[in-house]
Amino acid sequence: MKRRTCIILLILILLATALLRFYRLDAQSYWNDEGTSVALALRDLPTITENAANDIHPPLYYYLLHSWTSLFGSSETGTRSLSAVLGIFLVAALYALVKKFSSDGTALLATALAALNPLLIYYSQETRMYEMAALLGVLSMLALTRLFEAHKEKGQLPLGRSFLWLLVTALGVYTHYFVFAIVAAENVAVLIWLIAEQRHSKARFAWKTLLIWAAFQLGLIALYVPWLVFSWSSLSAWPSVSEPLSLWELARRVFGVYSLGVTAPDTTLWLGLSLLAALPALLGLVFKNRAVDKPTDLHNRLLAGAYVMVPILVMYGLSLRQPMYKPKFFIVAVPGFCWLQAAGITNTVQAIQAKSSKWLSGLAAILLLGMAITGPVLSLKNLYWDAAYARDDYRGIAEYIQAAATADSAVLINAPAQVETFDLYYTGEQPVYPLPEQRPLDEASTLASLQEIAANHDRIYAILWATGDSDPEGLIEGWLDENLYKTMDSWFGNVRLAVYAVPTASADEPEVAINAQVGNRFALNGYALTPETLTSGDIIQLTLFWQCTAETDTRYKTFVHLLDAQGNIIGQRDSEPVGGSRPTDGWSVGEMVIDNYGLLVPAASAPGQYSIRLGMYDGETGERLPVTLADGTTMDAILISSVEVALPETPAPLTALSIPTEDEVDWPGLSLVGHGLYRLGYEYLDELKLYSGAPLKLDLYWQRTAGSIDLDWQVQLVQGRETVWQTLVQILGGDLTLTDWPEGYTLQDTHVLYPPALEPGNYTVVLSGSDGQGVELQRIKISATP
Repeated sequence: MKRRTCIILLILILLATALLRFYRLDAQSYWNDEGTSVALALRDLPTITENAANDIHPPLYYYLLHSWTSLFGSSETGTRSLSAVLGIFLVAALYALVKKFSSDGTALLATALAALNPLLIYYSQETRMYEMAALLGVLSMLALTRLFEAHKEKGQLPLGRSFLWLLVTALGVYTHYFVFAIVAAENVAVLIWLIAEQRHSKARFAWKTLLIWAAFQLGLIALYVPWLVFSWSSLSAWPSVSEPLSLWELARRVFGVYSLGVTAPDTTLWLGLSLLAALPALLGLVFKNRAVDKPTDLHNRLLAGAYVMVPILVMYGLSLRQPMYKPKFFIVAVPGFCWLQAAGITNTVQAIQAKSSKWLSGLAAILLLGMAITGPVLSLKNLYWDAAYARDDYRGIAEYIQAAATADSAVLINAPAQVETFDLYYTGEQPVYPLPEQRPLDEASTLASLQEIAANHDRIYAILWATGDSDPEGLIEGWLDENLYKTMDSWFGNVRLAVYAVPTASADEPEVAINAQVGNRFALNGYALTPETLTSGDIIQLTLFWQCTAETDTRYKTFVHLLDAQGNIIGQRDSEPVGGSRPTDGWSVGEMVIDNYGLLVPAASAPGQYSIRLGMYDGETGERLPVTLADGTTMDAILISSVEVALPETPAPLTALSIPTEDEVDWPGLSLVGHGLYRLGYEYLDELKLYSGAPLKLDLYWQRTAGSIDLDWQVQLVQGRETVWQTLVQILGGDLTLTDWPEGYTLQDTHVLYPPALEPGNYTVVLSGSDGQGVELQRIKISATP
């Protein structure tokens, strides 16, 4: 390949590398470890050193991030751009490494595969040290190849290049501990390399070279001893981080990580994709490179193979004593995997071409390349756009609390290490309480703190993460569940936000008697409810008084619905009794259970009368238990009360409304600011799955602006250019007068739609006003059957 063509292609690959790493760089919130990185980087160097030891990580990355933030700031883009830039240098360094042994084509292909690798991209978009560790691993390998190039020419190891290897590798192990796995791979390669050289040249074994190399290994250890001494107390207390794995299972998982990263589910389909992607890499160990001489080809396959395989063996050996497998550790070996993939593709194609036609070798090239990139491309789709793989959303939590919290609310952070990340986003005035204050948890002082917090606040926003470490017995959440009214329990990635209302009055006995039998297992003796008049965004405090009438081994959940005037569910709370702390399979016959529920009136609720409905269902099957009243009437749920809802004094900010999909469409007197579309009864599912003839639930979020409004609208299902179904809907059932809806307020308008059985296919949901102006709300796919 001509040098100019090679340079142009390399530049294009590096531009694509930059695009993939900077694309949507700030789309996700910092998660906890990233927040720790940023908090550390903003401190002085001595403090960074001490805190890094407590964080069980070497300090070099934090030093670099400290300087980087002083130039580019501490925003997500500012800090993550360091990893993105390091990721670009990694891809360029890999080209230089592979070019030492292979043709321009193989080196460019390895570079392109690294540019597209999901794991390398994932950690190029994270404010952590893993991309830097991988880059220094490549540079260490590159320094090693230069070292043995000189050895081949002069018959000895030049000290200058040896010290260069020592410096680069020391920087690597001061970035992350698992870079030592790359050092182990280098030692395996060097030993076999020297043996192979001796056999090829028929010369005596290079004992002097081996001794010099060993001396530099001791030098590396000597450079690292000060850090080990400084951080030993934290390192020795490092707990197991994974379950024990066999060598085969570990290798299976790691090769999946090499090829698909951490944004692919562990299913049969994706396992097949990872095996397809790994096949070219395995072929790289089998087929020789016909374009170079035999010893160089051996070094090529030897070093690349050790680069990929030895870290797996190192992890397996370390985990025999204490399991410590984490996918991200293997990022240091991913460049070697890309190298092997490229070598496998080019060497296999050359072998086929030598024995067959160019047509067949071209077909093999397309097939192998397709194997290598299909899985990564699909995994990248998940990385960028699938919420299931999003990082923990502390930004979303902070924005929600700031928008929804009252002046007397408090924030409780269970697992106090989250404070550093949460504080990067939280600008509210509500106090933040980290609990427990020490490890192991002191029960008496923790309970006293909880009681004091509840006595001084009307709501508590509890941020729950890694509670198994900070509160293994669940003391804090258990106390909150038993004594307060839980109204929300939502996941933001791997972090939960639970919202509690502090009781305005204690309820030790029912205010309203019911005496209903539920499934011949439980008696609902009555309830207490406060308040009966409230505003949008308030929390209804409902206490249910249960009595067990028959033992059961089934865990049932209670559902509490808030219904609007049209009977639509606009608020809901589903939970096992007492916030999940008293499952029904543990109840005894005759036992009385006092069960608190906080039912949030959505901040976009229209003023008016609302009803409360409740019942029980099997947590496994979803089947509701029959409710039998004293007069013998049986139903699957019971209406117990109604409440009056008014608008608050000031409109709630949009961030408090939890709008699923944001819109920006203006009509006279109204702006459509968002919508939510669900299969009726399956609103809790993250993925919208629709079936022919199934009813839909459509939530429209309207913001009142100046001017008169039209209450009549049409919802249409359009396929291609043809409207296949339409129905008339009225905003809020046509019941709301203009004087009840002041400017600036956003209200939720819920509709249940009953489209007929339609042919399976793709459709567009369109909303149109009487003026004929329509807007595409959402594109949907309707399947034939569930």
